[in-house]
Order: sequence, then structure tokens, then C-alpha cells
Amino acid sequence: MKTPRALLTILILAGLVLGLASCKKDEDKVGKVEITDSVQLELWHTKTRSQEELLNEIVADFNASNEWGIVIVPTSIEGSYDQIFKETVAGLAVGEVPDLVVAYPSMVAEYMEADAPLPLDDYIESKEYGLTDDELDDYFPVYVEDNTYPAYDDQILSWPFHKSMVVLFTNMTLLEMAGADVPETWDEFYATCQSVVNNTDATNCWSIHIEASDMDGFMASVGVYPQADAKDKTSAMNDPKFVEWGELLQKMVNEGLARPEAERYSGDDEMVALDAAFTTGSTSGIGYFPKNEDGTFAIDWKIIPIPHGEGEDAISTVYGANIMAVKEDDAQRDLAKWLFIKYWSSPDVVKKWILGTDEIRGSSYMPLQKSLAADPDVKAHMQAEPRWGEAVDQLGIGVIEPQLAGQQAVRDILEDAFLRIINGENVKSVLDAGKAAADEQFELKAE
Repeated sequence: MKTPRALLTILILAGLVLGLASCKKDEDKVGKVEITDSVQLELWHTKTRSQEELLNEIVADFNASNEWGIVIVPTSIEGSYDQIFKETVAGLAVGEVPDLVVAYPSMVAEYMEADAPLPLDDYIESKEYGLTDDELDDYFPVYVEDNTYPAYDDQILSWPFHKSMVVLFTNMTLLEMAGADVPETWDEFYATCQSVVNNTDATNCWSIHIEASDMDGFMASVGVYPQADAKDKTSAMNDPKFVEWGELLQKMVNEGLARPEAERYSGDDEMVALDAAFTTGSTSGIGYFPKNEDGTFAIDWKIIPIPHGEGEDAISTVYGANIMAVKEDDAQRDLAKWLFIKYWSSPDVVKKWILGTDEIRGSSYMPLQKSLAADPDVKAHMQAEPRWGEAVDQLGIGVIEPQLAGQQAVRDILEDAFLRIINGENVKSVLDAGKAAADEQFELKAE
């Protein structure tokens, strides 16, 4: 009997968490460290507006309450994760870097070229300062896997900051007008889009968001996972199953069933205008779906998993920033970094980060812990914001993106391939060239 892919993934990840939880070290070197000096640490992040305000409040709470007198100084590197990556790389070259920085796993892998990340294994396992077995087991296993780096001896080089998932925003109003069902597989997705375009005034069905994380999710959805081999450092981009998926994408574009969104992140506007039935997006964008002036929605919409291949389980990409501590030869400062990371990712703080306060809007990122997903206040929020609740219900199907040095450049290669397929180039040739370019990037970083 074939074990379903999602179940197999859950079993593997559960084993990873239990294995880590069961290997607490007899000698607790970290536990012997005492913070006796004043410690001030700089945290680089990307948040602006209400999210920066909420982050600053959480940091202020830590500064005021922690027993060691640690002071965190948050600094917003406005722009994007690409910008914070470039500034961190530049800083590492001249020795001017923050103490803590938010980063995607692919960025952390790049920082390993400078041996910058502080491995967190000893801190997590510390009986004095670490996580208990129950606390560690409470994390969704995929988040532990996302911060465990096979290419670097399975060290934990970062820890969750906040997490999202690639999902399918679905226009239920347009599907009802078309007399179409909610699709589960890619073949059903194609048939649904035919119904939408043929039976409504919509000029399009799928408003395509060009994003590398979406492409990673599409690869996984047809059974191409992992998308890159951590041991051999090779891309699976031209796997025959993904070539077949690319041909379906191109067919949909040629038949007028799919096209790129008019502007970046405009897919939801096209849905509201009843000119698109679907767009992919991050769960973190659910709270920004367009509303009427009175706060209601102009259409009925919901969040569903991205389609999957025949014979495959529903699956999607979990992604988002982690916190990386920059290593120093200072035991007190390194410990202080972990203590803030532990605080930030604790259930009470994650809950505040998700839900916000009476004065500050919450971030609506995903719960990091299973207990938090079952928390009464979080459950109430799921009922009040049912689309966010639909996303939380999908956490069990999430898989990670590659954690390899070179993946930052490969993300651009993926997006370029996405566009070239949409523009009508031969799918196999595009993906063969993409794989060759990706493998070259991985090889360059491995030297």
C-alpha cells in the first residue's frame, strides 16, 4: 500500500522533532553561561507601518521584562527581503552586521559562506535556557525542518520569525455564475477555467502571480519534491512531471484561460471585478483583500490549497522569514541573542504578533505551535476571519523550499522560466536551460 505523500512528510518531520527533543545533551555548556554584563543587540527586520509598530511594542515588552537586562534595538530595513539580504551581505564583507537579522533559509545558507550564523542546537537543547521536550514538540514540524540545514550537518542555523503559505484565492461568486465546482487537481482546475471563461463575462480565469515560491509550490504539487537536492546540489526543475505541468500552463495561456496579473498583486482586484476566478498568493495577504467602504466584501471568496497532480496529495510551499543570530566570540552576547529568539517565538508572543492589540492591527501570519492553533482566542479569530482560518487548516500540507547557497539566484531563474513559458517558448527547452543555470549557481556556491 502506498503511503500518501502528506502523511509520509508528516511522519518524517515528526521524527525529526522527536529526535531533536530526545537528544538533550548531558553536558550543558550553554547552561553554565551567565549574563552579567549589559547587552545591547541590534535586530534588522523589514516591517513597516502597523507591523513595525507591533514589533516595536513586543520588543519593548521584552526589554522591560527580561531578567538579564538585555536591550534589543530594532531597525527596519525598508524595501524587501532582497534589500535586507544585500545589506547583510555587504555588511559581512566589512564586518558591520546586526546581531540578529530576519532571513529566508536560502539567505542563511548564503551567510554560511562567511560562517556568520550562530548554530542554535546547543541553545535549544540547554536544560537551563533551552526548550523543554514539550515546547519543542509543540512546534509544527515543518518549521523545525525549515531551520535545520542538511547541507551544513543538519545544524539549526535559524529559528521561525513568522510563516506564510502559498494558497489559492478562489472567487466563489464567479464559480457559481459559471456553474463550476471548486477544483482539487490541475486537470479539474483547467476544466473549471474553461467553464468560467465560456459561461461568464470574465475575460480570464487565472490571474498569474509571478513568484518563485509559487513555482516551488507548483513543483511540489505534481510530485517534484524536494525541488533541489541538498546532497547533490542539483535542481529538479526539468523533471518530466513539471515539464508536463508547464505545458498545461502554456495551454491555458494560449486558450485565454490564464494570464499574468495586470500589476504585481493585482489578482485580487481582478477577482473583485469578476474578471478572474483564481490567483495564488501568500496567506499573509489575506487581510489585504479589497473591501467595500462599509468593510464588506463585494464577492464571496475563499482560500483553498493550490491544485495538485493526479495521484498526488494536496501540498504547498511554507515560507517566510526566520531569525538568524550572527555568531560572535562572546558567550554572553550569543546567549542573549538566543534568549530573544526564544521569547519572540514563544506562544504568547506569537499570539500577540498574529492577533495584535486593541490599538494595533495584527500581522495574521501563521501560528508556529500546534497548541496556539487550538488556542480559544486564535480559534475565535479563525471564525471572525474565516479565510485566515481556512489557511490555518492547511498547515499540515506544507513543505519547505530549498535551503541551499545559490537558491537566491535560482529564485530569479525560476521566475524567468515562468515568464518564458507564459510567453510561448518551448517548455522543455526552458526548463532544461533553467536546470542547467540553477545547477551552475549551486556549483559556484559549493566551491
